[in-house]
This record gives sequence, structure tokens and C-alpha cells, in this order.
Amino acid sequence: MGVWRCALWSLLLVAVLLQQVRDVTCVRYDRQQHLQQYGPQLNALIRLLDDLEHKRDTLAVDYSDEDAGRQWMEQANEVSREWRHTSAVLEYDFITNITDHNQQRMLENSKKFSEWSKSSLTEGRKFRYHHFRSRDLRRQFRLYTQSLLEENSRRAAEVDEIQSMMEKKYNTATVCMTDAARQLQGNHGNTKCVPLEPDLQDLMAQSRDPEVLKEAWLGWREAAAGGQKQRYARFVSLLNQEAVENGYPDFGEAWRQEQFLDNTDVIKMTSDLWEELRPLYMQIHAYVRRKLRERYGTEVVGSDGAIPAHLLGNMWAQEWRNIYPLVTPYPQESQSTQDFDDLLKEKYDVKGLFNLAEQFYASMGLFNMTDSFWERSMFVKPADREVQCHPSAMDLLKRDDFRIKMCTEVNKEYLQTVHHEMGHVEYFMAYQHQPTVYRDSANCAFHEAIGDTIALSVLSKTHLQSLGLYRPGGGDEERETINELMNIALNKVTFFPFGLTVDRWRWGVFSNVTTPDTYNRDWWKLRLDLQGVRSPVPRSEEDFDPVAKFHVASNTPYICYFVCHVVQFQFLKALCDASGHKGPLQLCDFGGSHAAGTLFKRFMAAGVSRPWQDILEEFTGSREISAQPILEYFRPLHDWLKADNELHQEPLGWSQATVNWRQD
Repeated sequence: MGVWRCALWSLLLVAVLLQQVRDVTCVRYDRQQHLQQYGPQLNALIRLLDDLEHKRDTLAVDYSDEDAGRQWMEQANEVSREWRHTSAVLEYDFITNITDHNQQRMLENSKKFSEWSKSSLTEGRKFRYHHFRSRDLRRQFRLYTQSLLEENSRRAAEVDEIQSMMEKKYNTATVCMTDAARQLQGNHGNTKCVPLEPDLQDLMAQSRDPEVLKEAWLGWREAAAGGQKQRYARFVSLLNQEAVENGYPDFGEAWRQEQFLDNTDVIKMTSDLWEELRPLYMQIHAYVRRKLRERYGTEVVGSDGAIPAHLLGNMWAQEWRNIYPLVTPYPQESQSTQDFDDLLKEKYDVKGLFNLAEQFYASMGLFNMTDSFWERSMFVKPADREVQCHPSAMDLLKRDDFRIKMCTEVNKEYLQTVHHEMGHVEYFMAYQHQPTVYRDSANCAFHEAIGDTIALSVLSKTHLQSLGLYRPGGGDEERETINELMNIALNKVTFFPFGLTVDRWRWGVFSNVTTPDTYNRDWWKLRLDLQGVRSPVPRSEEDFDPVAKFHVASNTPYICYFVCHVVQFQFLKALCDASGHKGPLQLCDFGGSHAAGTLFKRFMAAGVSRPWQDILEEFTGSREISAQPILEYFRPLHDWLKADNELHQEPLGWSQATVNWRQD
């Protein structure tokens, strides 16, 4: 009897789902239409519902019965997939066409999804699954029921509303620039008020005028973060209430457990990795600081050891690759960024970049993109509507429906980003056969690392030469190697302290160590302590600079990116070994290696069906995330930097620096 009751309960969820679809799409409910739309499995469920509905009051659930649990989980996976599909469609509609109407549709669905999730989680937690014989079933229940259960529907709706408002403000913010700044925007300078992408990002990357950079830096923070502080504080309070009711001390702890399931101490793991990486970063920081001082003078750069954040070629100083022309170790031996971009534009348009990425994955025996991908993705910024340009990939939870959304341009940075985002899609495709609860990466860093690992091979000198995109300099191979490693380090290594800062700050906020009265000061204290950067103008608690970063505004975890930047080199080494590569790691190109592709596909196909340590060990031979491969990769550069900084008597660190704080 318990099995039937369990099955019936799950079937009733299907009815709720169909009612939800009717409400969200605002069309007359057509039973036959839904029977066609949701496929054979749900059609069967609906017919069974008709047969069994009259029995629902006479059946009872045995929550200790493993067969009942298995049937319940099978149906929960199916219904969850339909809910997630509807949510993903409405989210995609909103971020590719930001209107009040699309926002309202998304919020209405989110409210209904929360109500369903509450019912489903409540029921799922009644099962005494810890005693089930099947390890796989126990894991499915553990993953399914670990989500935060929001008991208060009004609170859940408020959380969704605040997050949506913060994202909308970020996505639609523009900065009104002076005429002097607009002159540097090239083809994008036809209007006075410009968005972050591509205009402000291009300006931060290309301008070498510190006053123009300061104007853009400050303008973005005023436009994207103004008036957000009180709203964010309320958001944090609501999330913490939810976490405490679910048995966590705060939302930060709940988040860490969700991101790195099966890991006991994410804070210690990331801190230990940073301690290994910090000596290399300190050498790069000292070298770059000297080069910037030579370019701009002490009056702009300062003399306390910290670097002004607006001079580093990026709106958040999160990575510094755009200032490579200013800090190239051997300029005569280097291919300029402009030269590379010009070559790229001669060979490819935007669609060509995506085709190139697909070809690389396919050459390893991995997946080609689907027809739906090419038809429904947003590859360039449309001229007729507001969109969210931040690059992302989405699994729509229907067979072969995967999409990318980004405002692509043809340059080296986007070449890497295209491979990164397509890496997410490869992961989606590899695990789409798994139950819904397993359709995710083994931990949040693995998803981010897939495409970046591919990009390391694609952007290697070996592969670029095969594409006709590499023009060597004067022929000194050792100097060319140092230049290439510096270019990559400005993208990879300089990211580490920022990647740690964002979530260390949020963990402090969620644990109430950082309060609204110290939001901004604590943000800049972390930026200084970890990165050695300071704001170009004095800041205060009237400002709220953290939310000027997309991942804070959208409440997206960021520590995943920190770990991703470490583990991708571990993945690289494993794939290079599988491909038979011999020689320096930075010269490895595993493109075309089916042996590497088979290893990669097996790793991705597991999804989150097993502990990430088991999956990592099968892939790399180690159960630990290790910094050793990245240190091996950059060892020639590290040795060169130590010698160069000693030669120029450039001190390491910024112990004399203080936060640039407004004195009232």
C-alpha cells in the first residue's frame, strides 16, 4: 500500500505542474496539448493519475520502505525536471529580453516553483533513506533533500523579488561619459550614456588615460550599485533566516556545503591553496607595479606598494590581461594583442568562433552542438532590446536543448570565453542521461574548469600555430616563452586573490562578522589584504562597491571560480598525459586526441552521481585539488620574475598601504 501512496503523491505533483504551466503561459489549458508537449513518460503519469486519483484517501506511505522510496524518487526526478525546464525557459526569456512583463512571468513561476519545492522537500525528508540498501538511492535522497526548505512563502517571494531587482539594475545600468572619454570608445561612442558591455569594458581594457579610467570606474559603481545597500542587507537577512530554519548557522555555510558536497572544510581548502599560490602572485604584483609606475609615475600609482584598481585593464581588477602591452617582458619578441585580434578577424566572424570551438571538442570525440543550440542561443548583442550580456550557458532540461547567451566580439578574450561557455554545454550533454538530481557538476568548480582547460590547449603556441594565428617575434624561444607565460599569468594567476575576496566577503556578511555598517570598508580591506589594490578615489559606507560585480548582484557563488583556476591545470596535465604529450606543460595541445576525449567524457558523464573526490581520482589520479600543476606550468616565469625583481630592487608586498577611505 505504501508504494501506491508514494506513486500517487508524485503523480499529483504532475497535476500541480500542469496547472502551473497553464498559469505561467496565460493560455487556455488544453489537456491534449500538454499530453503532446511533455512526452511519453508524463503522458503515462497523467493517465495513471486519472485511474488512481479516487484511491488517494485510502492509501498510506511507508517511509522506511526502499521500493516506495525508489518509486517516489523516480517520479520526483521527472516532475523536478519539468519544473526546472519551465523555470529555465522563463529565465532565458527574461535575460535575453529584459522587460517588466518577462520579469513578472519569471517571478510568478518562481513563486509557484518554491511552493512545489516546499511540498516536495517536506515529503522527501520523511523517508528514512539512510537505511536503504542502495548507495545510489541514498545519494539521490541526500542530494534532493539537502536544498534549503523555505517554510515562509512570502519570504521566498521577497527573496526572488529583491534578487530580480538587483539583477535588473545591474543589467540595465549605463554610465554617462564626458566627451573626452567618449572619444576613446571608437564605434561604440555614438551615444553619451553607455552600458558595461561592450563599451565600458572596452574602455577599461584599451584606455591608458588614468582620468578617463577613473571616470568609467566611478561611474559604473554609481550606476550599478547606487541605492542597493539597504536592499542587499534585507536580502542577506532573509537568506540567513531560511538557512537557520534548515539547521545551518548561516547561509554561507549552507552555500559551501551545496557547492562542495562531500568536502568538510571549504574555507581551509581554499586558504591552503592560496598560500601555495601567493608567492607567485606577489612576484607578478611587484613586477606589474613597477611597470605601471614607469608608465604613469608615482603621482598616479603611489608609493605605498598598493596598485590603484582602475589601472589594471578590467572594471574590477579581477584579471590584468588587458595591460599586457604595458608590462610585456620582451616587447620585441612578442605578438601584440592587436596583431592577434587582427589575424583572428581576418579568419573568423562571431559564428566562426563558435564553429572553431565546436570543431576542437569534436576532434577529441566529444559532442557537436545540437540544432536547438544554434537556433536558440544568443551570440551577439541585439540592437532592439535590453539583454544580460554576461556570458553564460544554460541546460534547459529538455533533450538536446542547451543554449549560450553572450554579447560576443571577435578578439582573443572572447575566443577563450566561447570555449569556456561551450565547455559548460559539453558537460550538460555528457550527463543529460542522468536522473535530474545528478544533472550537475561533481562540485561547482568542475563545471567552470571544463572549458578553461580546453582553452589552455587552444591558446597554446602549438595550437595557435596550427591555426595560423601565431606570429613569433624575433626568434628567441626562451624570451617568447616568458612573454607567453606572462600573458597567461595576467589572466589566470592575478585572478586568485579576487576570486577569494568575493566569497570571503560574503561569508563574513552571512556570518554577521561584516555588518551593513562596515560592508564597504570590509570589502576594500579584503581587496587590499589579498590583492594589494586600492580604490582610485576615497570610498565610504555611502558607497556599496561589492554589488557592482555581477556575481554579487545575482547571488552567484564565486569561490567556484577560484578553485576552477587551480583545478583546470590539474585537468590539463591529466589530458596531456593521456594524449601522450612530452615536454613543457605550456606547449601541450591535446586537440585531436580521442584518448584524452574518452577520459574527459567519462569524467563529465558522471555528473554529481558520485563524490567529487572519487571522480577526480579516476580522472587525474589524485583525490585532492592540487596547486602543483599550475606551479609547474608557470615555473619558468616564476624564476624569471624573482631574478628581474631582484635586479630592479623591487620590494614585494604592500605593508605600508591603507584603505583609501574618505575622511569626514
